[in-house]
Amino acid sequence: MFDAKKYEPKTVDDLVFADSKTRQRITDYANGDRGGHIVLHGPKGTGKSSAARVISETRTNGGVGISTKPYEGSGFRQPDFDKILTDWSWQHLDSVKQPVTIINEIDLLEPAMLEKLKSFMDQYGKHGQIIGTTNHEHKLSPALQDRFDIIEMPALPADAFVPRVCEIVQAEGYAVSEDEVMAVMSSATGSWRDALSAAEDIVLAKGRHTKP
Repeated sequence: MFDAKKYEPKTVDDLVFADSKTRQRITDYANGDRGGHIVLHGPKGTGKSSAARVISETRTNGGVGISTKPYEGSGFRQPDFDKILTDWSWQHLDSVKQPVTIINEIDLLEPAMLEKLKSFMDQYGKHGQIIGTTNHEHKLSPALQDRFDIIEMPALPADAFVPRVCEIVQAEGYAVSEDEVMAVMSSATGSWRDALSAAEDIVLAKGRHTKP
């Protein structure tokens, strides 16, 4: 069985970016060279959550023994602010220099929670880093946006994923050419989900072909 989860990005090198400037910026955050709060925005499937997770896991040494589970904007409530502070305390005890919290779809926080997030960041933001992901950064107030480094993760052409798909197929034990991959991805929309789906399609097809 093809396990797509096994090939989810684990390091910055596994991610696919629109340009080298964005790659360097994400690398800087993952390495701890930059320490501010971040919002990653762009269409669905472009790797925002993957990039956030890579930054978090790199900064927290894989999250071993500490809570790095993302929060979801649609279900975020007042008690979660206290949970974030607890998360950060545990990360500090685990020698994490700047603790990290991810809030997926941060724009889906209720308006009152968005206002409280702004106050929370003003009061406690120096003790940790918040990484938000969103498809709709314009829904965040200008005042809240000012507290984040807003990084765009745009849709990518399908061919941007071809080298990564080749690597995945080869890791599954099959030879494949870039032309073969591009043929499968000709109708792809330029997302990680499409790339992993293409890799699965190719692996399954080659597996069926090689069966006696």
